[in-house]
Amino acid sequence: MPRKPLTSLMALPKGPPPPRPVIVAFRPSVDGGRYAAKAVSGEVLRVEADVIADGHDLVSCELRYRHTAEGRVQQRALLDPVGNDTYATTIVFERLGRYELRVHASLDHFAT
Repeated sequence: MPRKPLTSLMALPKGPPPPRPVIVAFRPSVDGGRYAAKAVSGEVLRVEADVIADGHDLVSCELRYRHTAEGRVQQRALLDPVGNDTYATTIVFERLGRYELRVHASLDHFAT
């Protein structure tokens, strides 16, 4: 018995896909993220992200960062819009070591 294509078994949504934000750039970055960026413990580090989205809804961006020795515990900082689809914040690393940084972007339906 021939197999049916997967798309014929599932109902695909009709119409345009829902708008979603896309993070197109992140700074500080060394060689496009290929190498780790370095910072000095105790000094202020400015983190920026370029985020675009379909439509006219406002975008909310949040930086989530953690020291790799702390397991799953994350610290959070909101990124403020600085113009031309760029969002920025400043953070201070209290401990020496390796940190992981992640930018989360979503549409802010309440502020729109």
